[in-house]
Amino acid sequence: MMNEKDWKHLSALRETAVERLYDRIFENLKMAVQADDKTGREKVFGAKQAIDTGLEEVRYTFDSLRHSRSNANIILLAMVNAELVTEQEMAGFSEDVQQHISSILNDPL
Repeated sequence: MMNEKDWKHLSALRETAVERLYDRIFENLKMAVQADDKTGREKVFGAKQAIDTGLEEVRYTFDSLRHSRSNANIILLAMVNAELVTEQEMAGFSEDVQQHISSILNDPL
């Protein structure tokens, strides 16, 4: 289980990561509707696809597990895997957490 300091850092970082993901969804939505080479119909369907895909990523990353200390490493891993955590933010975690996440991401299975 994640220690208290790391848990507080994760909890604070979670809101920032959620906003980053919604910003990404919005950027994908803008690209879909601003595509000059697409018809109106294609833009609407592209916009719907951008929203649906984005909301699926939100559900997978943030809603699939209860936000609790027992799930903290899995939650952090999902956020890192979705590229929502910067190196500087990752450095705010203890060496143990950083190594644990790194070992999972670098494990070829």
